[in-house]
Amino acid sequence: MFIALVPTFYFLLWLILFNRNRQKGLRRTFLEAALLTFAIIAVSTETLSLFSLINLYSLILLWGGASLVLFGYLKKNTKSGAREFWDEFAQKLKCVPKTYLILASSVFLVTFVISAVSPPHTYDSMTYHLARIANWIQAGNVGFYPTAILRQLYQPPLAEYAILHFHLLGGGDFFANFIEWFALVACGVVVSLIVLELGYGIRTQAFAAVIAVTLPTAVVQSSSTQNDLVVSLFILAFFYFFLRAVKSNSWTNFAWTGIALGLAVLTKGTAYFFCFPIGAAFVAVHFFTLKKLDARLRFAKQIAIVLLIAAAFSSPHYARNYQLFGSAFSTGEEKMTNQNVTVRMVFSNLARNYAIHLGIPSDAWKDTLENVLTSVFGDELKNPDSTLAENPFTFSYSTHEVSAGNFAHILFITVALLLVFLFPGDNRKYVLILAFSVLTGFVLFSAVLKWQSWASRLQTPLFLVGAILPAIVIARHTSRMRSVIAFFCFIVASPALFFGVPRSVFSNEGKFVLTEETRRKKFFVNLPSIEPLYTEAVDFIRRQPNLPDSIGLYIENNDFEYPLWFLLKEDFRQKPAIYHVGVPNISAKLAGTRPLPEFVISTRTEMTIEDVEYKEVWGKNAVRVLQKKEIAAP
Repeated sequence: MFIALVPTFYFLLWLILFNRNRQKGLRRTFLEAALLTFAIIAVSTETLSLFSLINLYSLILLWGGASLVLFGYLKKNTKSGAREFWDEFAQKLKCVPKTYLILASSVFLVTFVISAVSPPHTYDSMTYHLARIANWIQAGNVGFYPTAILRQLYQPPLAEYAILHFHLLGGGDFFANFIEWFALVACGVVVSLIVLELGYGIRTQAFAAVIAVTLPTAVVQSSSTQNDLVVSLFILAFFYFFLRAVKSNSWTNFAWTGIALGLAVLTKGTAYFFCFPIGAAFVAVHFFTLKKLDARLRFAKQIAIVLLIAAAFSSPHYARNYQLFGSAFSTGEEKMTNQNVTVRMVFSNLARNYAIHLGIPSDAWKDTLENVLTSVFGDELKNPDSTLAENPFTFSYSTHEVSAGNFAHILFITVALLLVFLFPGDNRKYVLILAFSVLTGFVLFSAVLKWQSWASRLQTPLFLVGAILPAIVIARHTSRMRSVIAFFCFIVASPALFFGVPRSVFSNEGKFVLTEETRRKKFFVNLPSIEPLYTEAVDFIRRQPNLPDSIGLYIENNDFEYPLWFLLKEDFRQKPAIYHVGVPNISAKLAGTRPLPEFVISTRTEMTIEDVEYKEVWGKNAVRVLQKKEIAAP
């Protein structure tokens, strides 16, 4: 088990950054160490991929060697660094109000335990997040390959790069959930840093952090292998360093801004919608604040540096996309964006994206709100030009990771947005930039993307940035009011924390169920009906006299793929090789001339694959095992 190498490297880097400039403090150096660690993950993965060297031994050498270098530097160049680090850490904790510390720590502790106990089983992870990682490990590189699930190729890959490192060093997917968990903790830290930069004390900083980490959509995702919290971390870092950059005019802060932006867009496409208003607002306000031409030219150069650094991180992935699809960002065939846009369509999407956060355990409230929206927008609510996959508009109270809403938070943020324009103070323009970024990001998201029933999850970055606003607006009031609101946010988040689906700690009857099912069964918790089918199909193949050297997957574009890797190659041994066959999309041209395997696991009805005849040798419901037909002798 070499999983400790990455946390060790991270801690040593944090310690060195803190000792090199203690004025930055623990939190800023924590963030800088996080950005550098993710940057190393991105660069090293792409570099090792060029030589097909993504394997355990390469990562041991990378992280072990880097940790030794940092340890040697730390021992040679600092004295009593660790002791002063921990003294500073203890001193800062004493300054945090106990109420806020207990609430935040409770969220972190419970989600940590859930992350440790639960295998990754998010629906998207079973289809593409973890499935692409399995393919990368088998190939030793992150190059594109034939697949029926094109999301495995074109979607930004940084969060999966991090899980890839943890998977290889940890001997499996046991630590995959901790990437999102760490991102939740880090988001709380960065929120407090932004509040500090806006001129508020430790109580307001801690209050803002509690509002952020009790966000239900964040809580329920923090023990998963989604990537919304990871991208939220980088978006928050982008805002923080841009804020510092325009205040300090420091090239270093602009470089950090570029790193944060680059990591954000390499993680998830929604970063474009949420980072654009942040960048546009800072650029516009600061450019017109500068009076001299030389200062404006310097600022233009600094923005160019930000964009160049950001583009550098995504350029290899963009190049692969462009080479295969003719587009840097997608296959060009997705219907994710609104068509034939009208003002009524945009307002309909705004209303739906807002309403999905208003669910409470009340059918009467649900029916009333749905009736109101139906009476206002009518058929626009089911317009296929603005509705993904014709999802019928509905909402309800949910603790599921893809549909949980943020009832308390959206109310607090809405009130804060209404009051923020009355906000006084020296940093008023930066607070208004924050409010503009949240509001404009929400409008862009609604105006460009089709409405989808899981949109609440995709809006997580907006809520984490927006969590700063109510903390600042309420900061002028009594500490008792802040404590009441913090407790209220925690109580509202508790169902997601303890009864979140599909990783519930307790059942609705109060029974402890976190460890009730076997690890194998938990992989199928989002689609339990296929568990016996997949298991029996794999058992049939294992019963063959000789385990095949390769097995084909003949599946649809939204089928669970990763569980088949888990069942066939639990220790990710070299054999059998697994690859897609009969791929019905543009990635089929990547297959080359390799022969089709003797056995194929299929969820499709066709018996002829790439002009080769197969016969069914095992089947149950939609899952079948196919074997090549023997060719009769002439």
